[in-house]
Amino acid sequence: MQCGLCCASSHRICGWGAQELNVERLHAIAKAVSNDLAATATLPTLRQLRDTLRQQVSAPDQPEPQLAVSTTLETLRLALSAAASNQFPPSWIQVLEELNIEDVLGRELLQRVEAVFGRNQLTPAVAAEAIDELASEVEEVQGGLTDLLGGLGYFVIGAEELPPGEAEVGVLIPRVAVKNELSELGGELVELDAILGPFLELGTGTRPPIKIASVASSDFGVFVEMVPQAAALVALAVERVIHGYKTVLEIRALRAGLAEQHVPDEALAGIEAHANSVMGDSITSVIEELLEESAVGDEGRKNELRTELRKSLNKLANRIDQGYNIDVRAGDVPAEAQGDDDGVTSAVSSIRNASPNLKFINRSGLPILSLSEGDQGTAG
Repeated sequence: MQCGLCCASSHRICGWGAQELNVERLHAIAKAVSNDLAATATLPTLRQLRDTLRQQVSAPDQPEPQLAVSTTLETLRLALSAAASNQFPPSWIQVLEELNIEDVLGRELLQRVEAVFGRNQLTPAVAAEAIDELASEVEEVQGGLTDLLGGLGYFVIGAEELPPGEAEVGVLIPRVAVKNELSELGGELVELDAILGPFLELGTGTRPPIKIASVASSDFGVFVEMVPQAAALVALAVERVIHGYKTVLEIRALRAGLAEQHVPDEALAGIEAHANSVMGDSITSVIEELLEESAVGDEGRKNELRTELRKSLNKLANRIDQGYNIDVRAGDVPAEAQGDDDGVTSAVSSIRNASPNLKFINRSGLPILSLSEGDQGTAG
């Protein structure tokens, strides 16, 4: 299905309309991608690289074309390594992957360029042809974006951008996790409210109702409003949980390999228990780090929050293991908060520093974690 705003010939872009995505969020992503391509000068640099390779073919004995290839390639490397798209939140990356355009941006594109020059027995003529193909892909995407943004502008459809001083936590829920059923999704939203509640209190000292900013789907995307001070703690927690989960991923892959070798379930149970123990120890460290950052001063209340945090972080870890993704975004610091007397500036900085580490995790095998989500407040 085409969105009606795109150029019909831009095959890599015409999937926009099939994403069941909030159109204002789509507008924001499209603007960011377009700005990224412009800031990195991706298309003109690829064309220049192609042209210098062709010059090298025409004058193989001349040093100037070879030097020009080397210089242009290094320019492209530097630009793509520093591209803003490398820091896009996971929910945006999912959209780009579904649209099949994530590989024409930033490090993804750089890997494709490096692969061209890493081929054995590569000739300048073959390299020029390969780079020309990449340039054509980027040109097609750029043209589709121009058409899309023009259409959105014509119909006066705004871009969803976080206002200064506001933050957002996004949770991408795999459809299989809620069996694609409304009642299951509703129950998961209740769980999400319980998971995020302690972070709101840690960041602000109070716990007002959490408001939904928007809901989207391919996987179900739930985006909730949160003050930066609390959102920064969510970002910190997710970053630390993901870091700890990387060890669990190795255990998970090992378990999957043993299962393929028909190792009995009772033997695999010991591996699963070890994974839960490793993740539980990691979560214990995260809890103490969060409490040190807490806006809550009462020690008795901190002890109560310690129990709540255990349940929240266990739930987060279990869900990450099941394929959930969590991202956190923040708007700019409002002018009146530049002095940071209320912690907004440092919270926004913390969110933006953590965001690159909240990216999708490549998982293999079945989920392995079964951390306690009950009232006892202990891992495993």
